[in-house]
Formats: sequence, C-alpha cells, structure tokens
Amino acid sequence: MVSSKHTKRALLASVLSVVLCCAMLIGGTFAWFTDSVTNTGNRIVAGNLEIDLIMDKEGTGTYTSIADGEGDIFKDATVAQNSNATLWEPGKTQIVYLGVQNKGSLALKYNLLLNVTDNGLAGALEYAVLDGKKAADLTGVTSWEELTNLEGAQTGDIKAGTMTAAPNGCLDEIVNGVKDETDYFALAVHMKEEAGNEFQDKNIVIDVTVSATQAAAESDSFDNTYDEKAWADLEDILSRTEVADAEKMQTAIDAGEKVLLTENISASFTDIFSSSPGTKKVVEIKDGTDINLGNNIISIQSQSGYNGIYLEGTKTNYTAKLSNGTIIKDKSAGSSGATVVAIRSTLILENMTITAKNGTAKEGPYAVRAEGLQDTKIILRNCTVNGNVMVGSGAVLEAEGTTIKGVLNVMNGGTAILDNSTYDSKSGDGTVTEK
Repeated sequence: MVSSKHTKRALLASVLSVVLCCAMLIGGTFAWFTDSVTNTGNRIVAGNLEIDLIMDKEGTGTYTSIADGEGDIFKDATVAQNSNATLWEPGKTQIVYLGVQNKGSLALKYNLLLNVTDNGLAGALEYAVLDGKKAADLTGVTSWEELTNLEGAQTGDIKAGTMTAAPNGCLDEIVNGVKDETDYFALAVHMKEEAGNEFQDKNIVIDVTVSATQAAAESDSFDNTYDEKAWADLEDILSRTEVADAEKMQTAIDAGEKVLLTENISASFTDIFSSSPGTKKVVEIKDGTDINLGNNIISIQSQSGYNGIYLEGTKTNYTAKLSNGTIIKDKSAGSSGATVVAIRSTLILENMTITAKNGTAKEGPYAVRAEGLQDTKIILRNCTVNGNVMVGSGAVLEAEGTTIKGVLNVMNGGTAILDNSTYDSKSGDGTVTEK
C-alpha cells in the first residue's frame, strides 16, 4: 500500500515536471517570436536646392538679397528716381559687388548669366568678372585697364541674348556642415572709349541670372556621382540660343547654333519661304541642327502637300536632332508631304509628339516620312506619332519606346526596327523587326 502511494506520487511528479517543461518551452518560443528592437527618432528628409543672389549696394561690405528684384543692378544716381536706367558715355565703368549664396541643404554648381536685351548699345559695351572680389579689394583700382589686368579677370564683349559671364561655380561645403556658403565677385561693365555717335540715344537692359543644379558632392550607398546628369543637362540648356519665333529659329539653324524654344511658335510657308514659292518645305533644318523645343509646340501651317520640318543631306553623316516638344502640321498629304521628313540623312526625334491632321492621303496624313533613298534614317526615341509613318525603299526607321497611332507603311526595300514600340496597323512589303 505504501509502495502504491509512492508510485502514484512519483507518477504525479513526473507528469507535473513534463507539464512544467512544456510550459517553459512554450513560453520561451513565444518570447522569441514576439521579441522586438525599436530605434526611434529616424526621419528621411529630401534635400532642397536653394540659392540667393546678394549685392553690396553701398560698397560697405553689407550684402542684401536682390533675388527677384528690379533695378538693383547698374542704376545711376543721376537718372530719375525709380528709374532702372543708367546713363552711359564713352569711357564710363560701373562696378557692382554680388554674391551667390547656398541657402539650401544640397551642394550645387551654378553659372552666372547675363540676359541682354539690346536696343542698339551692345556693340559699345564690354564686361569683366572678378572672382572673390569685394568693394574693399578694389579700393586702389582707378581705371578699366587696371581692373581687367587683375589676376583671374574674365572679360568679354556684351552681346544680345544670354551670355555665360562666370561659368562652373561650385558651392559644396554643405557636406562639411558649412551653411550659407557664398561666392563673392565683382561685375563691371565698361563703355568703350571709341564708341561713336551711332550709339547716342540707344539703350540696353542687362539682367543677371544665376542658374544652379545639384553638384556631385553628396554620396549615396555607392558613390557621389548619382546626380552628374543634372549638371550635364543644365550645361546643354545654357549652350543654346533662345528663340521665340519661327524666323529667329530659322536664322539660328542657318547659323549652325543649337536652339532652345522659349514659347510656342507658329511657322508658315509664306513666313519662311515667301521668296521661293516652289520650295515644298516650311522649316529647313541642316546637318548638325539641334533643337530643344523646351516642351513647347511648333505649329506648322502650309498648303497640302508641303513638308514641315525637312532635312535633306548629300552624304551619310548628315544628322539632325529635335527633342522635348510637339510638332503639329495642319495639312499633310501622304503622297507628297509630311510633318517631318528626312532624305539622305539621319533625323533623330527624342521625347517628341509628332502630329499630322487634315490630310487627304489614301491612308491618312503622314506625320513621319523617311524618303525612299539609301542613307536615309529616322530614329524615334520615346515618341508619340499621331498619324502615319512612311518608310521608303532603302530607308530605315528605328523606333524605341514609341507609339504610332496610325499605319506603319514600310515599302519593299525599306526596314523598320521596333523596340518596345507599337502601331495601329501596317502595310507594305518591307522588313519589320519587332523586339
């Protein structure tokens, strides 16, 4: 009997031990799965790019902001109050003391631009930029010759349009904790002594602009080069001639200048080729033409059958490019005209919308036409084509990331290579390769 009690107690103890072990195991497993580590107070904040243009108006060393101001630069005390003008005469020099200040949290590069609106006076004026100079640094300078002979002086003639007076400035000490880093400089404008009577009663407007983009200073998890493209894009924009009408665009094209449209423009047959009515083109581009439409529209108005943007070369290395905008042609007969045309040359269209409307061709109006000759190529990159595309015999069309809302007509002997591109329908016996 005693033995039986001991046995029951031992068995009970064993059961309780097992239960306790299970409970401990369950508790330990539960604790492992529910354990947590918390790190509080973390934030992800986007950096901001902000600059300020400052000026020492009195030459005392005290600088104040003139961003978005009017009449702060090159103002003459002898001119009527509240006037933005200055009275120029041969030999006169005016110096202003400016600074570019980094007010944001990102390193930046900048260019100092002079935006010149000339009303007949530009040919008489020249400028000088002296990096790092304040009013106190030029106390002993008494002539234009002394000024321009100072070490590092950047000089040039004042010309109409946008001029880069001081390129490639850099404010990048924000990465080392320096706030409000500032580059100081003196900007001087001088009227040439030899300026004659032809400049009397003429005037000029000089605006100062600072264009900035993020510099390759901050690092990500790989390196500090992730924002280099932004600077390259800015440099490209600054290298272009700004135009706001069709005639100036054609003049810049003829002069071989890279073009930036600043607003929507309208080009008509009579405006551009009024002296040669038999020429079936409205805007004639050339080898090396590079037009950035600046997200604006070129509206082409002409008779049916006339080409809009027209590139004709005589050898295989003729190349032209249009980018970042829209071209619309109001009448575009498929058999004899198109919105854009290339012949014996290479035409690159990038980030463009090309539209043809109100045409009378059998398959509708042609928006893009690669003429049927050897050495003709049209390249479409990230484009939308509202209208039909013609690829003539011997010609090549390369399309990447492009939507053709119309018929792709590839004639026998023509070639179309499509990479991630679509079309509504196709015709012709040419070669079409789709990737």
